[in-house]
Amino acid sequence: MRIINLILLFNLMVGGLAAQGQKINVVGVVKDNDNKSIDRVSIRNNSNGINAYTNSEGEFSIRADRADTLVFSKIGYNSRYVLSEELMTIKIIIMEKSPLQIDEVLVNTGYQKLKPNQINGSVVTIDRQLLEKQVGTNVLDRLNGVSNGLTFQTGRTNTNPQNKLGITIRGYGTINGALDPLVVLDDFVYEGDTNNINPNDIESVTVLKDAEATSIYGARGGNGVIVLTSKKSKTDGKTRVDLNYNTMWKEEPDLSKLVNIENEDYIGLEEKLFSDGYFDNQLSAWNAPPVSPIVYWLNQKRKNNITEDVYLAYRKFYVGNDLKKEYANHFYKIANTQQVGFQLSGGDIAHNYILSLNQDVQKDNYGQPGNRTNIRIANSAKIVDWIVLNAAASYSNAKNESFNIPSFGSLTGVGERRSVSYLSLWNENGQAAPFYKYYGKTILDTVGKGRLLDWNYYPAQEADQNLSINTKKEFIGNVGLDLKLFSGGDLKLSYQRHRQDVAIEDLFGEESHYVRDRVNSFSQINESTGEVTYPLPKGNILAKSTASLETYAFRSQFNFHRKITDHLIMAMLGFETRETKSWGDNSMFFGYHKDPLFFASVDKTSMFLTKPFGSYNSIGGDPLISPTIVNRFVSMYGNFYYGWKEKYSLSGNIRKDGSNLFGVSANDKWKPLWSIGAGYEITKELFFEQTPFAYLKLKATLGYSGNVDLSRAALPITASLTNTLVNGGLPYGRIGTINNPSLRWEEVMQLNTGVEWRLKNIPLSGSFEYYIKNGNDLYGISSYDYTSWGATGEIMRNVAAIKGRGVDMQVTYSGGWNTVKWQSTWIHNYNKNRTKKSYYPYDVTPLSRLVSSSGSQINPVVGYPLYGLAAFVWKGLDNDGNPQGILNGEISTDYKAINNSSLENEGAIRFIGSAIPTHFGGWINTFRYKQFELSFNLSYKGGYYFRRNSFSSNALLSNGTVHPDYNKRWQSIGDKTDIPAWEYPLKKEGRDGFYASSEVLVEKADHVRLQFVNFAYNIKLSKWNMGSLQVFANVNNLGIVWRANKHNLDPDSPESIPLQKNYTVGLRANL
Repeated sequence: MRIINLILLFNLMVGGLAAQGQKINVVGVVKDNDNKSIDRVSIRNNSNGINAYTNSEGEFSIRADRADTLVFSKIGYNSRYVLSEELMTIKIIIMEKSPLQIDEVLVNTGYQKLKPNQINGSVVTIDRQLLEKQVGTNVLDRLNGVSNGLTFQTGRTNTNPQNKLGITIRGYGTINGALDPLVVLDDFVYEGDTNNINPNDIESVTVLKDAEATSIYGARGGNGVIVLTSKKSKTDGKTRVDLNYNTMWKEEPDLSKLVNIENEDYIGLEEKLFSDGYFDNQLSAWNAPPVSPIVYWLNQKRKNNITEDVYLAYRKFYVGNDLKKEYANHFYKIANTQQVGFQLSGGDIAHNYILSLNQDVQKDNYGQPGNRTNIRIANSAKIVDWIVLNAAASYSNAKNESFNIPSFGSLTGVGERRSVSYLSLWNENGQAAPFYKYYGKTILDTVGKGRLLDWNYYPAQEADQNLSINTKKEFIGNVGLDLKLFSGGDLKLSYQRHRQDVAIEDLFGEESHYVRDRVNSFSQINESTGEVTYPLPKGNILAKSTASLETYAFRSQFNFHRKITDHLIMAMLGFETRETKSWGDNSMFFGYHKDPLFFASVDKTSMFLTKPFGSYNSIGGDPLISPTIVNRFVSMYGNFYYGWKEKYSLSGNIRKDGSNLFGVSANDKWKPLWSIGAGYEITKELFFEQTPFAYLKLKATLGYSGNVDLSRAALPITASLTNTLVNGGLPYGRIGTINNPSLRWEEVMQLNTGVEWRLKNIPLSGSFEYYIKNGNDLYGISSYDYTSWGATGEIMRNVAAIKGRGVDMQVTYSGGWNTVKWQSTWIHNYNKNRTKKSYYPYDVTPLSRLVSSSGSQINPVVGYPLYGLAAFVWKGLDNDGNPQGILNGEISTDYKAINNSSLENEGAIRFIGSAIPTHFGGWINTFRYKQFELSFNLSYKGGYYFRRNSFSSNALLSNGTVHPDYNKRWQSIGDKTDIPAWEYPLKKEGRDGFYASSEVLVEKADHVRLQFVNFAYNIKLSKWNMGSLQVFANVNNLGIVWRANKHNLDPDSPESIPLQKNYTVGLRANL
């Protein structure tokens, strides 16, 4: 019996265990809060590691025990932990969107709206949430430090006047062309001023980086494309009201960053130079040029016009002056900007609308007022089931006033001496002091014998005498029809009109120095009677100028989208035409009075004997009407995408552009710009299910886009002018540009390879891309037969080339601990370029050209970076405090020979590196605890160099600039310093130039700065049947937290005024 009982008990136990371990097939569907199915949700069985995914309908099936825990996760949603037993009765899993994570939104390329997994090219989307981490009136400024592949090149440019943004995408694709990326606003190229755009109207920003993304923009996409997408109304039938308000304060500029020596030292130098006779030539010159106050009073003492005690009193006064402090106290104020925004939206699928109003009111650091008003309205109406009418209009009106306050740097110059440190806005009696910038005190005290207007320049009073008003108005109107022709096929017709008008009025008051100077210059004195006549009358002077821009654009585009079983086919074919006109005028009115309105009639053709030096001049100020410049583009383009099983994909673009800017041969030649790409989502493969990746996509693209310089033309350009009456008054023509029929767009080739990934069990995702970016047929100087056109022996043609390569990398973690949520994104970019082909007309070796470069402008030297730095090899100071270099392999102080030998022998020169960052990125973090949110961004730049300033004997003597390194100079044998001795008189030609261009003054520019800190408190208003309220505070431009150089210099603004900190408080309400 006992044996039977044991057998029964054993059977029961085994049966129970078998029942407990029995697998069941758990099925269900995953949806979001809006009851929409979610595909590609990862379901992981924590007990055995089995994984499954939801299909396109959100359905799933997975084997599990009843007691197993299933983890549901997807980027953009909060993870769910569910017992499989619960799913026996509850078949629907609801996943909430995570406010900290980036939703899988449609990416707007300007021509299409695509899912991220349908893009094989390289794009970055910055959503509204990330844009609001920074505050400002320009939407592009909010991209700084948060966009992968995009960088702000502070203080870097080339000679092209079209550069306005200071932004580059994946380095450079041009040498002499425009450097700015193309800006697209609501699907159309935007030609206006980005300061007109209201940041509160922008929903997202998409940065197109590689040829697959930019080739659809053809001849204008080579520098990358920034696509701005305005907000649109939701179609759920609800009416929404959004309010926002913020006020921002900007610190006063920190003039202490402008370095100079102490007043006592500067005055001591001037006294020594005076005693050595250095200023004698200036003091005895026939035109008595302006000299510094100390030199003037020293000369008066030498002439016995003042006593030693009087001079010492003046000297004591100047030693005690602090022009920086005086300037800041008198002119600078804390800048303030207030922004108020209102937005109303509503409607459903049949009709929806959005209306936004925004007002910015500001005062800058000079107290100069400005304001901007933005109004935007957009409507979408379904006329019939297959026709949707879209219409939008936006208006911007900005007005800024300026008092023509002199900059601080302009006040430190006296005649030839540019940096006199001891000047003062006030004299010893506390009255406004005159500054002698243009004419010497001796001349102004005697010219006209007291019969002219006061000719002195008083900077402290100028702000009250001048007013400049800049008004900028912009209108953009869009209208479009979306016609659904058949299932999967639609036709989109779009038209845009854009108009921007800028008007500038400069009013110079009767008491301003500008008016007094001009009136006095043309005043005529009858020496017999003493009578003064005024060909240029007393009174105000008004200068007016206008500039207008008008653009018309039309696009017809057919779109096809069809999914047939496992095959997804998308295509588009379009035609686009665009015309831009620009024109302007300017005029000047003398003796102007506003109310009652009148101005004087002035003889602008006669020549008058002018004061103070007796030259003959005409008054000028003739009205000028600029010719209308018309640019036309006609384009045809196409795009295709093929996907199979959401696993493999092929895509491509093709575009042909024609323009009146191109030569005949370029327009007639069929050479379209194109791209092709492929993608492979390897996680869709069965063999890849056991890997740690929830998503892994490999992609590659190759293609060509272009770059157009709108200031160049293939046809000859002439100007029709008329001589003055003195020169005969006959019309004449001037040839400005000769015929160049082969002129075409620059061509930028990009090869891009990359991987996008997301892990299963760790909330970690990212991307890695490697690219090659080469610019061909770039605008460059080419030799020209000057006998056929005598203006020059050079012409700009498509002859230059550059090579570039780089890496874009991004890693994002979205997790946290219990109630604390943390999202962290690390962006890292690497980019290097070098000149492949460039003509240079002078016979010099490449490195010798880079020695003289400061790195602030493009200097194309074959084999080296566009912004490159080279320097003379440094061998310290000799026993006389002279800098030493290398000549024919030996240490030498023969600077002229070193410089000349460098033209043939580069042994005296060393290439340092790039003057722009080759590595840059940022670390963006957001922490959330309940209703509290804290964000900050640490941005960094590395792999580049800058050249700092130092003491120069030549600069001290020629223009009075004395760097503080003067106090650290070599003075006797045994001094441990690299700063040469003061040399006077100058003995060795090229000594200071050699030192300034030597490697001892080149510093590593690597640094890390705290870009912004943002704190927010979120309040839910659901109990009042309302949305939410956010109160926030933001600090921007907090400064450098680490730098590689030991001189405490900001590489972006060495020895100049750095960006000031901005403090903002505000609120956002969604009702």
